[in-house]
Amino acid sequence: RGCAACHGTMAEGTQNGPALKSGATPFTAVSFTAALWQHGPRMVDRSKELGVPWPTLKATDIGDLVSFLNAPVAPK
Repeated sequence: RGCAACHGTMAEGTQNGPALKSGATPFTAVSFTAALWQHGPRMVDRSKELGVPWPTLKATDIGDLVSFLNAPVAPK
């Protein structure tokens, strides 16, 4: 959905967006939605600054994203 443009292909973060895989507390569908709700306004502003279209998530994307974000981070 374009998230990697700002958050990196492995959600490691870039200069345009923060890392999303902290490994600390696992995401749930509820905590993921709450994070989007809390940080959404800043993300909208930042996407406008960068000229990046706002992603449209499908209902089925949430489970996939939560699983991806909870997967172990590969060692460097």
